[in-house]
Amino acid sequence: MTPGRVICSLTVLVLVVYASDTPDTLRVTNVLYRHGDRAPTLKLPLDRVNSSYWKYGYGELTEVGKAEQYRLGLWLRQQYDPILTKIFDHTNIEVRSSDKDRCLVSAYSNLAGLYSNQTPAEDLQLPYVRWQPVPVHTEPVITDEILAMNRPCSKVDKSQIEAFTSPAVLQINKDYASFFKLVANHTGLDLSSNGFRDIWLATDSLYCESLHGLPLPSWTQQQNVSCSNNVDIPCEGKTVWQVMKEMSDLQFLVMFNTSVLHRFEGGPLLEDIVSKFKAYVAGHRTIQFNMYSAHDTTVAATLSALGVFDEKQPEYASAVMIELHNMTTDAEKWEVKVFYKPVTDNNTVLSLSMPGCKSPCSLTDFALMLDKYKITDWDTACENNPKPVPPTSILGLTESEVIVITICTAVVFILLIISCICWVRGRSGGHRGHIYDRM
Repeated sequence: MTPGRVICSLTVLVLVVYASDTPDTLRVTNVLYRHGDRAPTLKLPLDRVNSSYWKYGYGELTEVGKAEQYRLGLWLRQQYDPILTKIFDHTNIEVRSSDKDRCLVSAYSNLAGLYSNQTPAEDLQLPYVRWQPVPVHTEPVITDEILAMNRPCSKVDKSQIEAFTSPAVLQINKDYASFFKLVANHTGLDLSSNGFRDIWLATDSLYCESLHGLPLPSWTQQQNVSCSNNVDIPCEGKTVWQVMKEMSDLQFLVMFNTSVLHRFEGGPLLEDIVSKFKAYVAGHRTIQFNMYSAHDTTVAATLSALGVFDEKQPEYASAVMIELHNMTTDAEKWEVKVFYKPVTDNNTVLSLSMPGCKSPCSLTDFALMLDKYKITDWDTACENNPKPVPPTSILGLTESEVIVITICTAVVFILLIISCICWVRGRSGGHRGHIYDRM
């Protein structure tokens, strides 16, 4: 690997296996998946399609995406039927989603497949509907460090700025200057500041369009791309589109390639999983199926933190399964296994061996390996600037509390005056009849 390489590739033992009967040692599984097929996140300045082309709007799950998730739900039912109840039971399954429409709708679509073979929905008095509502829990994006990974964190911001201004990235921007200008001219995007960081907007939009019947524009098939023999993204013999896709994959390496980013981006979800494993082993939790509906960034961050990322942008509806097994020969022996299903519509599953916890990986070793990611106080660990303390009054009340009390007092005083006036008029005005009291 050359010194200029953005990241050194991890050596990961990957074994191709196929879905089979669930082993009787399985006790708990955690399934993290990317949402299904969606529309582009935004309209390009020189977009070739109108906004109306996307039925549900930009960034929303498409009908194709709903179907992908439904099929993934069918596969998960086949794979994990022994530990799933036939109908929803809150003591058996828990579902959490990123608070984005595409993730929430993916979760509902997936669950429709997961519980597709149940009896008619008698509790809904809908005998012809084989479907049951299943609760999906979520957290506002701005406070969600587990799935949306969008909770403010100064250390993350600083680390990502450093990653996208590293010597290797600056060299890519320099070597591919004419390439970025070509893409900018055809899409209307401004790629002059940091083309490597921002080109994903063009790649994503064209990729989404290509999946929905629109061929890639002719300019993306041009060859003889100029890149000054860049060592991280060689361009010889490649088309513009091939280079754009390679840059997208490399971006996912850059985004999650430091110990800081492992801790704050992938760490919170893994810590949540470990805590659920421990609670189950201790007998404090009965749930055996934990579902997480999230993003490609969530999947990549999790695999990166485990040291098993394959350096490819996760596809729609790709899934990570982190399982807890109890070996029948030793009731005290708990083991963790990690699998990755990179494509929805086949049964191929990758069994991943973690560099820090060789298979078979005991739960104790798994927890110790992830202990470095533990975060007790988010703001302190992130080195976030403390929020200013509001000034207090002489009585120890905040300014906002004083304002509220003043307004309430004024309202009560005004109502008292109005009541007195009405009482006086009532005594002096004689009988006025029984007028309907709207109160």
